[in-house]
Amino acid sequence: MRSPTRLLVVLLTLLIAGGCGYVYPSAVPPGELGYVPEEQPGGTPISAAEFLDLVEDASARGREEGRFWYTGWVASFVGKQQINSMYDGTVHIPEGYVANVRIAGNPLRVFRWEGQLFIEERTRWRRIPEARDDPDYDPFGDFPGLFDGASDVRLVGQEGVLGLPSHIYEGHLDLDGVEDFRLWIAVDTGHLMQYQVNLSFLLGGVGQARQEIFFRFYRHGDPGMEPLDLDKIEQYLEDQALREMDP
Repeated sequence: MRSPTRLLVVLLTLLIAGGCGYVYPSAVPPGELGYVPEEQPGGTPISAAEFLDLVEDASARGREEGRFWYTGWVASFVGKQQINSMYDGTVHIPEGYVANVRIAGNPLRVFRWEGQLFIEERTRWRRIPEARDDPDYDPFGDFPGLFDGASDVRLVGQEGVLGLPSHIYEGHLDLDGVEDFRLWIAVDTGHLMQYQVNLSFLLGGVGQARQEIFFRFYRHGDPGMEPLDLDKIEQYLEDQALREMDP
């Protein structure tokens, strides 16, 4: 599965190449898009192996509980232009996820369930064939692989995330561009609480680009999360097809 960072670079490329609207001068401070932590320089060095063990444990804990909510945002900057994307939804392991996505002002809902992919856009539903290489909107999907190239990792402090004391780790990622990250893991439970990745890279035909990515995970193991009813979606697709055939 592609990592969230690679996916979002692909999305940015498609948005610009396709001329997708709602691109406007950079004027919104990142703090208005979502949570941006305070700077905490220095810290205690952590070996890459020790850090990856922590990430592995946090990933395993989330998968064992099998369900949680998430919210996040991506701010993409190309020259003086800024594209904001917002995400929220639920993850159900191993069945799939539900994602509410707004990319450059264009909303859609994505349902990936038991190997099937459905997209609702402007009240119209589509089933996406398995052969299609459509983006995967699961922000938890590539953990812990996203951090395989982590280096210069430091434990820089502790702060509360939704009332849970959390250790804060900072470091760099060995990817194509200038990339660094910040990641929060709950002190008492070991849950992955949130992460932030900052990217800087060259975008072909456009020039220097930058992205700020943030995702938060919460309500781990929520017993109130309802599974997706595929029968209802199938029925809706049938009804939609009949309506579109009606002259």
